[in-house]
Parts: sequence; structure tokens; C-alpha cells
Amino acid sequence: MYRFSWRILFLLVSLFVLRGDRVAWSLSQGDFRVKSLAVITQDDRGLSLKYPRSLSYDKKAHETYVIGSGTREVVIFTSDFYPAVSVGHGRGLSGVISVFVDHDNLLFCLGEEKTVTLSNLFIYDQALLPVGRIELSGFPEVDHFQPEQVVVKDGYFYVVGIGSPGLLKFDHEGIFLERIIPRDEILGVEEDAPVKSFEIDSRGRFFLLSEVMGRIFVYSSQGELLFKFGTKGGSSGKLSRPRALAIDEKAGLIFVVDYMRHAVNVYSMDGEYIFEFGGKGVGRGWLSFPSDLVIDDRGRLWVADTFNGRVQVFKVTRLKLGADADDAASSMGSLRSEIPVVAETSKVPPSDSPENSTPEESAIPEPGSQKSVPEVPEPPLQLDEVQESDL
Repeated sequence: MYRFSWRILFLLVSLFVLRGDRVAWSLSQGDFRVKSLAVITQDDRGLSLKYPRSLSYDKKAHETYVIGSGTREVVIFTSDFYPAVSVGHGRGLSGVISVFVDHDNLLFCLGEEKTVTLSNLFIYDQALLPVGRIELSGFPEVDHFQPEQVVVKDGYFYVVGIGSPGLLKFDHEGIFLERIIPRDEILGVEEDAPVKSFEIDSRGRFFLLSEVMGRIFVYSSQGELLFKFGTKGGSSGKLSRPRALAIDEKAGLIFVVDYMRHAVNVYSMDGEYIFEFGGKGVGRGWLSFPSDLVIDDRGRLWVADTFNGRVQVFKVTRLKLGADADDAASSMGSLRSEIPVVAETSKVPPSDSPENSTPEESAIPEPGSQKSVPEVPEPPLQLDEVQESDL
């Protein structure tokens, strides 16, 4: 009896200590909770995802498209994270860079293959069969233009290209109409800001992300600069090499993924920095050179955790601490994260990544002070442990 009581006491103390470490890591400082819902590592054939770097969401079918740098194939996941199908070379999809779902058609940006014609958008139907292409024309760099991202809005094609300045607008036949080129200062000299990624909100505003400048430029539907936000840098709250952004208008939040800082920065719709989460690591909730992110229709955030060879799905919610906290678009706060840190894998960032270079780990700035926090060895969070309202 005596011995049994000591064992119970030891168990209770151990649980208290582990829970305390977890709370310390979660930075319980404010009005937000970040929860890890799923870690996706395999395609429909049971093969590991190879450097997933591009994501797209089909609002009609409620499916997420994942494109890997290693194979350039497209893996389609259902809303419950099930890998439905993979497509690639067999359907003529060589060197897929990105995809945009426009009603019943899919528009692919293809490249890095000798057989791919530049300055073209490739159209596929919902059965993933090729139905045509759109040849872009009428702009100076047409002979070497490589489309990187396309969005269809009100019958127009909006496209950014690799190494091409600004956001280009085309009509339904691919004829160039106009372009928006952001400008910013570097060391007191104003220069064009290359656009890496962009989003268009429900009001028709353009959010143009410049990886080089570490800044997001926001334009009206008429092409007038409204404001810009983001600060270039490697410390907490800044942007070192931002790769993509996603807008959750219902929650009033903008998410920006930073490839070099292994983090997701969160801003208000007015561009005010709120908090960040992530940090370099291999456990659940940690990231390694993330490249893209997308919001689904349930408000879940899918992040391409590229060097960890997986896609992580998060739920970011605002804690209702009072009557004023219900106003999601205007209330501010900092991070309260409930992502478990799990030492469940020994994988390290691969050295043979298809990216141009593999930065040294010691040279990567870490978000906040997460680097020094020890991981808590606990079992991974299974899907049946997540509340149905989160999914």
C-alpha cells in the first residue's frame, strides 16, 4: 500500500512536469490558439511525399492539391486528409509548378521541362484530362516568360512569372492588358519589387508578396496602392524569405509563410503583425523550409512543410475572453499555441533538395526563442483525438 501510493505520487508529479514544459513551449500570452490537426506524409500509393512545395484548394470539390518538388506530380487530398489520386507525366503534366481550380477547369503552370512551351497556361478538366492551352502574348518578355502562379477573377487571368516584374493581367484569350509593379526602397534607392506570390480577396484587392523585399503590397481593384506591410529581417516578427500568403477573411487574418525562418507569420487584414508559430524542427508543429500554405473552406491552414517531406494542417482560432473578443476582424492578440511538440521521428532536412541551395542550419534565424525549448516525448495526436468541430 505504501509503495503503491508513492508510485501514484510519482506519476502525478511526472504528468505535472510534462504539462508544465508543454505550456512553457506554447507561449500562453494572448488571444489565439494554434492546434495541429494532421500531419500528411504519404500519397495514394503509400509513397512518401517528396518535398511538397505548392498547394491549391478546390472550393467546389473541397479538395487540396499538393505538388512536390521531387516528382512534380500532383496529389489530391480529400477534406478528411485522404490521398485520393496522384497524376503526373501520364497525363502530360510535366514539371508542375502550380495549379488553380477555376470552376470546372484546372489551369496548370508547367515548367523546367524541355518539352514545355513557355508563356502558356495548360487547361485540364475535372477528370484531369487535357482540354487545351492558353498562349500568353503581347508583353516584352513573352519569349522567356515562365508562369509561376495564376488566378482567374471575373474572366481575367492574373499571372506572376519567375523573374518577371509585377503582376500581369490578361484577357480570356491570353492577350496582355496591363501590369502592376510594386516599388520599394533598398538602401535609399527605389527599385521594382519582384512578386513571388499573390492573392485576391473578395473585394478585389490584390495582395502582392515580394520575397526579395520581405513585404506585402496591397492594391485596390483599380490598381491603386493602398498600403504595404512586413519588414525584411531574420528576427521574430520579420520576414526573411516569405514564399506565399493565404487570406482568411472570415477570421480577419493573413498568413505568410517564411521559408528561411521556418515560420508562419500572422497579420490582421490591415497588415498589423499579431504573432507567429513554427520554428525549425522535425516534431509535430515544427517546420523545415516551408514553401506554401492555403486555407480551406473550414478555415483550416494547410502548410507545405517542404524539407520535412509532409503537409501539416493547423487550426488557428481566437479565444473568446470577453464580449469584445467576438470581433475577429479587429481584435488583436498574441500567440497561445497548443501544438504538441513530439519527438516521433528522426528525419532531418534532406541534403539533396531540388532547391537552389540548402542553407546551413546554424545560419537560420529562429522565430522567437523556440530553439532552446526541449521537446516533450508524447504520443502523436491522432485524428480521433481532435474535436469534430476542428475538422
